[in-house]
Amino acid sequence: MVRAALGFISLCALAVPAMAKDDLPLTERRTLSYDVSSGTFMSLAVSPDGKTILFDMLGELYAMPATGGRAIPIAQGIAFEVQPTFSPDGRWIAYVSDRSGGDNVWIARADGSAARRITSEDEGAVRTSPEWSADGKSIYVSRHRIRVGHYELWRHPVDGGPGELVAPIKTARGEQSTLGVSPSRDGNYLYFARTVADQSFDQSVAWTIVRRDIATGEETPVITNSGSREAAKETFFRPAISPDGRLLAYATRRMAETRLRVRDLTTGLDRDLGPAPLDLMNGAAWMDLIPRYAFTPDGKAILIAFEGRVERRPVDGSAATQIPFTARLDLEVGMSTRIAVREPTGPVRAKLPMGTSVAPDGTRVAYAALGSIYVQPVDGGPSIRLPIVGDPASQPGWSPDGKRIAYATWSEREGGAVWTVAADGKSAPVKLSTLSAFYTWPVFAPDGRNVLTVRSAAAARQLSGYIVSPLRSGELVAIPASGGEARVIASGTLGQRPHFTRAAPGEVHLMSEDGLIAVDLASGAQRPVAKLLTQNYYFTEAPAKMDDIRISPDGKWLAAQAREQLYLLPVPADPATPVDLGAADNPGRQVTDIGANYYDWRSDGALVWSVGNFLQVLPDPTAPIPTRHVELIAELPRARPQGSILLRGARALTMADGDRVIENADILVTGDRIAAIGPRGSFAVPAGTPTRDLGGKTVAPGLIDDHDHIGSIRRYALAYEDTSMRARLAFGVTTAFDPSTLTIDQIAYQDLIDAGLMIAPRLRSTGPGIFARERFTSREQVRAVLRRYSEAWGLTNIKQYRGESRTVRQWIAMEARAQGLIPTTEGSHNPKLILTQLLDGYAGSEHALPIAPLQEDVIKLFALTRTSYVATLLVNTSSPAAKHHFVGKYDPALDAKVRRFWPPATIAAKLAQRDWSSLAASRAPALARDTARLAEAGALVGMGAHGDDPGIGYHYEMEAHALGGMTPMAILHAATAGAAEVIGRLGDMGTLEAGKYADLVVFDRDPLTDIRNTRSLSLVMRGGQLFDADTLDELWPQRRKLPAPWFAGGEKETQWLPLEPKE
Repeated sequence: MVRAALGFISLCALAVPAMAKDDLPLTERRTLSYDVSSGTFMSLAVSPDGKTILFDMLGELYAMPATGGRAIPIAQGIAFEVQPTFSPDGRWIAYVSDRSGGDNVWIARADGSAARRITSEDEGAVRTSPEWSADGKSIYVSRHRIRVGHYELWRHPVDGGPGELVAPIKTARGEQSTLGVSPSRDGNYLYFARTVADQSFDQSVAWTIVRRDIATGEETPVITNSGSREAAKETFFRPAISPDGRLLAYATRRMAETRLRVRDLTTGLDRDLGPAPLDLMNGAAWMDLIPRYAFTPDGKAILIAFEGRVERRPVDGSAATQIPFTARLDLEVGMSTRIAVREPTGPVRAKLPMGTSVAPDGTRVAYAALGSIYVQPVDGGPSIRLPIVGDPASQPGWSPDGKRIAYATWSEREGGAVWTVAADGKSAPVKLSTLSAFYTWPVFAPDGRNVLTVRSAAAARQLSGYIVSPLRSGELVAIPASGGEARVIASGTLGQRPHFTRAAPGEVHLMSEDGLIAVDLASGAQRPVAKLLTQNYYFTEAPAKMDDIRISPDGKWLAAQAREQLYLLPVPADPATPVDLGAADNPGRQVTDIGANYYDWRSDGALVWSVGNFLQVLPDPTAPIPTRHVELIAELPRARPQGSILLRGARALTMADGDRVIENADILVTGDRIAAIGPRGSFAVPAGTPTRDLGGKTVAPGLIDDHDHIGSIRRYALAYEDTSMRARLAFGVTTAFDPSTLTIDQIAYQDLIDAGLMIAPRLRSTGPGIFARERFTSREQVRAVLRRYSEAWGLTNIKQYRGESRTVRQWIAMEARAQGLIPTTEGSHNPKLILTQLLDGYAGSEHALPIAPLQEDVIKLFALTRTSYVATLLVNTSSPAAKHHFVGKYDPALDAKVRRFWPPATIAAKLAQRDWSSLAASRAPALARDTARLAEAGALVGMGAHGDDPGIGYHYEMEAHALGGMTPMAILHAATAGAAEVIGRLGDMGTLEAGKYADLVVFDRDPLTDIRNTRSLSLVMRGGQLFDADTLDELWPQRRKLPAPWFAGGEKETQWLPLEPKE
């Protein structure tokens, strides 16, 4: 039977379709069913006879009469299918679907049957805005090349023939994007949006409307800027040409608003037709910049979905009318990955032994953990902690006789030093260096007479708040093994562990910005050894340099590290020719599956590495990937205060039992937990328990920052003093959660804090994000890498960051669920990415969904799935960043607490000057309204300030939520109980209840009357330790002042490297 969309009756007669077949790997699915009368960011199309409207909603396609009514699904299932459009004869539809695993163009009969795809790429391609050619024989579609960051226009024959690139990205004039094509009905022209600008997350991008002559390829700008001084901010996009070719509709943005306009191309008259859906100019336009809208067949009106409803807007500017609809959603979704985890209570066992180094005889390894150096047999057995006190030890290296170990330390106040210590732990460390500097990877020379290390200026590190690269501008120096002045061997951009080959003991190998080099110890002459490349992040086509390369003792093999994996290959014959290990025919072999964090060649040619606290050995370069491991064990007692204290008289906002408030409360704290809480006198208090009166104050659970990127920690050579972490605690953040750490070092800091070696909020994280650069090709690869997180690192949370295809993203969700990990995801200003991850069962979503206002389809989905929503309203708002608004409003450079805990150089760098923008140009209020509505609907809402302005930024984030009408109680709930559940830890934190962590904050003024009163914080307790919030002086269980920060007194003296005299 031939079906056609020539009348809605034929569609109504069809049975509701079964879930569409797909090739997606997520097989454990469930169905969520609910009714809606509004939808979010809906693209629509009108049949040529004007009787039927097609639209998409949450990745499903629906048809309804043009007059409104009950919408009937024509495509359902877990596949995300969007942007439907009718063929010129109305018998077929085209749309974008990921049912094959990647984004492709599909066509089907108008009732959704006989679906087939006409494009065939599943990896690394995103297609958007399909449109039929006038003759119905082809589909035009824009293709986003993720690694280039631009859109190109293609034409694909519907018979499945090869596609034609119509408008490329790379031209003689530079790169361009072509998006949202609209073919004219006469077959002569294509209209589309064009920009030559790069993407911006917060500034207007200049798009223009261009007409292309199909026959000649000649392009003519049709709608461009005014040519004024401010013309660069004018932008026009998403064109639609009327059936008669006379009217051109388009969208434009002014301030925070997107408007729909129409221009008569014959007269030049341009008319405003009202507001349009908020555009995605500052995000990912994987569903175009605004949803598809359409002229009615007679050209007299435009049908557009706005604020969840379908509207008919006459082109003469007269009043719009709504076309109401209802729809039954039967959403096929993945099983939830949200689980609850409990905080550990026993000894702190280091999750990331660092700098693993093998003894010369191959029987022992040394590693840094919990502030000291540990030595442990390679084959397993007990470890010994070396007697190192003071600053934490990092990056151990053995003496040739195996009797001593060199290591580096760092102190914010004193700078860095190089030391040695007896490997048996029977004598105290000896300081070798005489100059305070930033030292890394000290190693003994083969004759044992000197220790080689790379050093750079201590002041340069002290004054820098964000250092990630293991390479830096510095000097390779030799320090006598007995101590004394260093001799400079070479200088440049250097780093990683110096090492030697047996054949050339007078030449040391280390990394430079050009790859692995060899340096003559006598002359300092440098020669290249190898240049190795690998695949890069999702946003670039250029290959990346390897993180580290080391040559084997016999000089024949290279071990190279990238993405926490190890590769082996023969030493290249030509050191100047780069070898790309990401290429299909490369000579390298991956020898790790779970991964490798630190590695070392053994003298017999074996390769030894550690990943987390797993130690593995590859006996020789040709051996298979090892399957067994030895566990490296370093432990210290978990910090836990002794004794009890009663906090009495405050009003307690418990955030439990429906946000119950207890007036004149008693809170009994024993150790690091709340032992009891209730109205004054409601429970027995042990005799002799000290009491602190909090009458007239408000107490709430400690604040939890769910999205806190901590860029300031000292990497490679660790440090106990971190001023940004102290600032967070002083502003009331008792738990900081970093979703996607910049490096792995943060895992080690978590253990230092838990062991009581640092004053800081409790630190939890996902570890490094799982990026598209992993280039997964199987679920087995995903399984191995996630074992690094769940087993080797002992983490409970991960972050999937823009996996390259939906297939890969589903593999990660499936394996996270199998391994008991809580996966959150990167929103990346990308609603298609966010919504598909939500449907695939991910536990969390980071950053706001930038398609406000959210409608009941999306709001109910969040509520039903319990996928968490952390809006980070200070950043990623697809408009000028709100953080600048608050910095301009309050000038925190003058704030006493900021000045106490932020170094002067950090204040100057972060707060001296900001890009001001009007709040009227910001999408933050609209996104805040969505967040408030989600919370009201029972969705899981957390709080995260992104970490840009440590401590005080969290209070700005809470205030930003109030811009959308969120009540102070709802904001505080999101910042405490909600935030705890987001990261899976509501069982231990987030509420004031017996058995929970004694994490709380005390406000002098009532935050329920004004959320800005959270800045009246006077006391903060983390795990039973009570601090003065102004100074972080400890008040309980001991009274002791916090030592003055290293910069107290204004950085009067700093240490730089001396200038070497010219020989």
